[in-house]
Amino acid sequence: MRGLFLVPVSVAVLSGCASWPASGTVSAGEAGGEGSAPVAAEPGGGGSVPAPTPGTPAMPPPVYHPAGQALIDQARQQMAAGDLEAAGSTLERGLRVDPDNPWIWIELARVRSAAGDVRGARSMASRAAGLASQDPEAEAAARRLLGSGVP
Repeated sequence: MRGLFLVPVSVAVLSGCASWPASGTVSAGEAGGEGSAPVAAEPGGGGSVPAPTPGTPAMPPPVYHPAGQALIDQARQQMAAGDLEAAGSTLERGLRVDPDNPWIWIELARVRSAAGDVRGARSMASRAAGLASQDPEAEAAARRLLGSGVP
């Protein structure tokens, strides 16, 4: 009787503890243009990662949670519609899903700046820059925000 109970529980526990990130995520190097956050990829689709320069250690590009990208996209739409409060709330939800994603922090800096909160915007951009050490595109975007006074 005891074995019957343990099998379903262990299966339920193991199925809920699959390692993250899940397939269907995309690394920053495979993302769109400048200033855009990584996007979800088609399952099984692959992008090519540039070969490392001889003499430098190969470092895999960062991978972000696809739910974080979906929330970034939603927040951008809300910002475009002029709903800064909703965009900020959406991005804060994104931080609960993927707190180490510098792109969420970058977008939140832009929302704060648009709302007139320059100090908050600089704080968010600074946090993004600190998190983006493995993502050169995100680091450059965060540094541009910091260098421009977060417009």
